[in-house]
Amino acid sequence: MTETDLKKLHELELILAKEFARICEKHKIRYFMIAGTLLGAVRHGGFIPWDEDMDFGMLRSDFERFLAVCREELDTDTYFLQTGETDPAYTYAFAKLRLNGTKIVEEIGRDTFANKGIFIDIFPFDNVPDNRVLRRIHEKERYLWKNMLAVRLGYHNGRKRAKILQVMLRLASRLLPVKVIRGLKERAFTRYNKGRSKYVVTAEGSYRYDREIIPRRFTEKLQPLSFEDTEFFTFASYEDYLTNLYGDYRKLPPVEERNKHSVMTVEFGKYGQ
Repeated sequence: MTETDLKKLHELELILAKEFARICEKHKIRYFMIAGTLLGAVRHGGFIPWDEDMDFGMLRSDFERFLAVCREELDTDTYFLQTGETDPAYTYAFAKLRLNGTKIVEEIGRDTFANKGIFIDIFPFDNVPDNRVLRRIHEKERYLWKNMLAVRLGYHNGRKRAKILQVMLRLASRLLPVKVIRGLKERAFTRYNKGRSKYVVTAEGSYRYDREIIPRRFTEKLQPLSFEDTEFFTFASYEDYLTNLYGDYRKLPPVEERNKHSVMTVEFGKYGQ
C-alpha cells in the first residue's frame, strides 16, 4: 500500500470512528480506544503512521446495546455493521463497522464471501475467571472454536504450523453445521459473564489471551483523548494498559517489526476522488 493510499485509508477510518462515537455518545454507551489506536493517540497524536486499522472496545453489555441501537440508528446506505448475524460469512467475535462502496482485502480473508468494505474494529470485553486453571481452559476453549469457525468459513493463516492445524480443524468442522460452531464459540467467549469479575479480556484480539486481560477497573474510569482532529474516550489508566500490552510503548519499534495487517488491495470508490 502506498503512502497516499494509507493516508486516504486513515481519512475514511476516521469517518467511521466519528460515526461510531456519535452513536455511542448519543445513547450514553461507554466505549474506549484500545491497542494500536490508543497507542497512536498517546505516541503520535493520532494514527500510527504505518498502522492500517482502528480499534475500539466496550464491555459486553455495552456492546450488545450498541448492536441493538444500530438497528435503528445506523445509516445503512452509508455504513454496514458486520457481525455473524448480519453477515453469515463473517467469522470474528467482534464487530466491524464498514463503509459501503469501498473495499479492502486482507490476506487472511481473501477467499471468503464476507463483506470487505473499509472498516474499524469494535471489540466486546468479557469476564475472565479468577482461577488460573479455569483461565487456561477458557483460553484453549476460545482458541478451538475461534479457529474451527474461521477455517470452516474459508479464513486462513499462511504459517506452516497454522496450515497443519487448519487441515485438522477443517476436517473436524465438517461434523458440525456452521450455526452450531458459531453458537459454541459465542458460548465459550461469554461463559463467565454472569456476575462481576475482577478482570476482563478482549474478544478475539490480536495478542495472546493473557496479554489481552485487563483489570475491570480500567473500564470504569474513562477520559477523552485527542486523536487527529477529534477526541475519543479511553482509559484514564491508559499508561498502565499500554505498558502491559507493549512494554516500553513510547519507543518506536524497528522498521521490520512494525505491525502490518497484510492488506492485499484497497479500493476507495467514490471516496477516492
